[in-house]
Amino acid sequence: MYPSGAEIAEYWKKVARKYRLYEVAKFEYEVKQANWEAEGGNWRFRIQGLKSGEMIEDEAEFFFNCMGQFNNWKWPDIPDREEFEGKMMHSAMWDETYDFNGQTVALIGSGSTAVQILPKIRPLAQHLDAYIRNQMWVSPRFGADYILARNPELEERKFVLTDELRRRFIEDSQFYNEYRKGLETSFNSIHGFTLNNHPIQNMFREFMSHDMEAKLAKKPEIYSKLIPTFPAGCRRVTPGVGFLEALVEDNVTFRSQEIKRFTEQGLQTVDGESHDYDAIICATGYDCSFCPRFPVTGINGVDLRDAFNETPSTYFSVAVDAFPNMFLIGGPNSEVGTSHSMIVFEKVGDYAVKCVQKAQFEHIKAMAPTRRAVSDFMTFVTTYFTNNRTVYGERCRTVYRNGKTEGPSTALWPGSVLHFIRTLQEPRWQDYEYEYLNTECMFGYLGDGWTDAEKNGGDVAYYLDEVEFPPIPLEDG
Repeated sequence: MYPSGAEIAEYWKKVARKYRLYEVAKFEYEVKQANWEAEGGNWRFRIQGLKSGEMIEDEAEFFFNCMGQFNNWKWPDIPDREEFEGKMMHSAMWDETYDFNGQTVALIGSGSTAVQILPKIRPLAQHLDAYIRNQMWVSPRFGADYILARNPELEERKFVLTDELRRRFIEDSQFYNEYRKGLETSFNSIHGFTLNNHPIQNMFREFMSHDMEAKLAKKPEIYSKLIPTFPAGCRRVTPGVGFLEALVEDNVTFRSQEIKRFTEQGLQTVDGESHDYDAIICATGYDCSFCPRFPVTGINGVDLRDAFNETPSTYFSVAVDAFPNMFLIGGPNSEVGTSHSMIVFEKVGDYAVKCVQKAQFEHIKAMAPTRRAVSDFMTFVTTYFTNNRTVYGERCRTVYRNGKTEGPSTALWPGSVLHFIRTLQEPRWQDYEYEYLNTECMFGYLGDGWTDAEKNGGDVAYYLDEVEFPPIPLEDG
């Protein structure tokens, strides 16, 4: 039920092989620049081969920008990092070859990545110091209640599928789909968790507080430092499987002191103490501003890095004015506070494809949202997050606000996951500005009055396959 990262990665590779995506994918190339050329109606890219170093150029009529929020990792802002002589790695650049057995390790960070790393490294290390500066809510596994209500035997198996359940999932598609829909329904029914003083928020807060206290009972001083004063969800809630249990193990030390600097042997904290390590893991440090790592220039040379420098403004998180034919997947204000992001990625992809299909059919050279559409959407976003109704308006340091403790959310959608996908279900074509390939008449794509099926052969009665029969009204009674 909860596969490892390696299993998830292999699944995605299997999907890519199934749909022959490797045939159209280019690996070991790095995009250095993207530039909109208004005259040709094309995006032009400068790309460098990582092996050859050769600079090449490519072009496209549409640009799907899928860089997301966590595309640019960085080392934490701690002085003298270069002085450390041991092994140092960032969670975003993991070294699979390093052997942690018998090592003294420091783990810096309190986000979802650190929560996943600690219980895996702890059994290997001789000793591990966990540097956690921020308060945090830690929850049990997501969806566990739904799963255990139907398959209580999985608790002892630590949610590893039985052969019988695995076989039934494969052979009985109705059972599998009903199970999957039920699990999805449980995820999509807790939007109230994101609202201050909502019964669902209060229930989760009380439950997680008791759960954290019970799991940290061996070292209650950790609980007093870890339990947040802000509501659950202000920072991303992490399903910390084994994390709290690892914190109270004998070979783990919880350190809440701020780190002053790196040393040759390890770290020095602000209280003046020095701590030596064989290895330091940095599970923190990202540029969460949504700014691309390379120049992306739109109309009149405006750079997306400048446009997204403070508070990124978009249209429904999927498009940006002055950047025609560019659609964002995983862009600003596209994350959801409950449920999961996979359905969001799928629906944003569907939306972008609809835009491309419209442009192809109507011979549209360029399309971009109007300035007013962007401005009005951002007014809605700001109002939603600053009316003290949601937990996201509370004071806490969060990636939802690019690591800031206050201000508007730059990452979250202003509503539930269902609200998001319903918003994108049918594009509002009136919110776009268009430039047509036929500059004399925008209906030039109507051609000579014939369709391709009539001239070149095809189904000329296709509409009979698409009939939707309306429901017949029932008689009274």
